[in-house]
Amino acid sequence: MSPPRLPPELIDLILGHGSDSRRDMLACALVCRDWLVFARGRLVIRIDSRSKAALFIALIQAPTTTLPATISQLVLAPAWGETPGILPILPMLSNFPALRSLTLYFIHLTNSLPTLPSLTKLTLASCGFPAYSGFICCLAKHPQLRDLVFSNCTVYRASAEERKSLPTVNLDTLVLDGNDIPTDSSSDLCLLRTRKLTFQRQSPDVVSIFLHRLGTHLTHLCLLPDVPSTLTFIHTTHLTHLKIQNVFGFGYGIDANAHSHHQSFRISPHLHSLLGRITPHNVRLRTLIFHAMRASNRGLRGGTVTCATELLGQLGLEELPELRLIVRESGVMNVCTKLRAVIRGCTGRTTVVGIVSGRVVARSGQQ
Repeated sequence: MSPPRLPPELIDLILGHGSDSRRDMLACALVCRDWLVFARGRLVIRIDSRSKAALFIALIQAPTTTLPATISQLVLAPAWGETPGILPILPMLSNFPALRSLTLYFIHLTNSLPTLPSLTKLTLASCGFPAYSGFICCLAKHPQLRDLVFSNCTVYRASAEERKSLPTVNLDTLVLDGNDIPTDSSSDLCLLRTRKLTFQRQSPDVVSIFLHRLGTHLTHLCLLPDVPSTLTFIHTTHLTHLKIQNVFGFGYGIDANAHSHHQSFRISPHLHSLLGRITPHNVRLRTLIFHAMRASNRGLRGGTVTCATELLGQLGLEELPELRLIVRESGVMNVCTKLRAVIRGCTGRTTVVGIVSGRVVARSGQQ
């Protein structure tokens, strides 16, 4: 009689609960040899040196290896001077049929990547392309590509004739990170089409160009609250989800009794101005998401709840169906308890949801 076996779906679900911890994943893989294949598909393989690259190449070229068929997440992040040893891996990526997520750091892509039929997410950080045509063709050749993270990369400007002959790349999510994206390159990058756009540390000119070119396509927008007051949102008329990061931040106040300055945790002074410029143009807006930065100073963690209480009392967005407040506070149960009490006290037609460290801790209208 053969030993009992768990269904593959159940094994994958169990491994999914430990996917944030490499140690937990490896422990699960030790249950039996059959679990190793499932664990490999969830582990992120990171190569950052010549020695690791050489070992990795030897493993995937071994006659009896099954590794290429199971790798789904790969990060190539060479340390200083280690890039030449990692470049030979790039043409071998076509042998990874299950590769869904690829991250590249500090790599100048003189040759295009091979076609990756299962790739859904590509992260390019501090990478370079010698020509705009190489960049756009690199994206267009992956049929399942939906998410692109573009951080501090260099793409040389394309001519008008060159842009006419290149295909349009349709994405689901585009994340732009870094202040050094030049304005002229931004106009070329706007040939990308996306529904969900995230700005991180962008210059006002770059934000303005993207909102103008992609505004009518956008349904999800994420940005910081301190965008200039001159920036308009008249083109983003189809937004359904708006996420504002770092709505709470550090500031300094004056202690009247001690006659000294003290650090405080407060609502961004730019928040209400930003909302006043966005909401009038977006009548379809259904979900507003506030992402609060973590109060790393233990003495200021209570300020998170204080700011949340103040913010919920000031908004007055009665016509908004849902408001989500996301707080990153690891291991602080007191924050969960206090935030739960604040949210459950909310009244009105707007559903307020509190999320702490990725877990929903409260929803207004529920006890």
